[in-house]
Amino acid sequence: MKRMIFLPMLLATTLLAMAQAQSPKGDVASQCDSCHAAGSKGETGQIPRLNGQRFEYLMRRMDELTIAQIQSPRSIDAMWSNAHKLNDATRRQVATYFSQQSPTGASSKVSSASGKTLFETGIASANVPACQSCHGSSGEGSAAAPRLAGQKKEYLTDQLWAFNLVTRVHGPMNNTAMRLESDQIDVLSAYLSLR
Repeated sequence: MKRMIFLPMLLATTLLAMAQAQSPKGDVASQCDSCHAAGSKGETGQIPRLNGQRFEYLMRRMDELTIAQIQSPRSIDAMWSNAHKLNDATRRQVATYFSQQSPTGASSKVSSASGKTLFETGIASANVPACQSCHGSSGEGSAAAPRLAGQKKEYLTDQLWAFNLVTRVHGPMNNTAMRLESDQIDVLSAYLSLR
């Protein structure tokens, strides 16, 4: 009889431990989701989607968010104090959790040919590299560069302008975004949001 009670309890304890290992300690994931939306799918245009971002990128971004001098005013307002509260172990748990979430799927909407060309080939005459050279052929991101595919158009536009105006500091992106015209920022953001 004792064995029959013990086995279900052992199974329940094991399942709980596995669930806790996949989700950040405390209630950090739900705190992130309170702004970034359920599953961190970023329902508003001002807040990025974190689902499907790479672990390495998320770790680096959380570190960057503690350095006010390189962040846009919006990032400082929304994330600076939150990023300071996370120790390294919690950051790793947060990065693991969101990197394991399924990315937002591609839209079936048709996007502009000029946005696609800009993403795939850049603008040689203006020394603008192809976005896909860092962000992946489908905008899926890498360890060093964020996933752009499926982000909200408004968010992408805001970030490109932040890089353009150097209110967010990241050398390669500043050098690239400064060479883009406003209509190019618009078509590129639209194209990526529909991927």
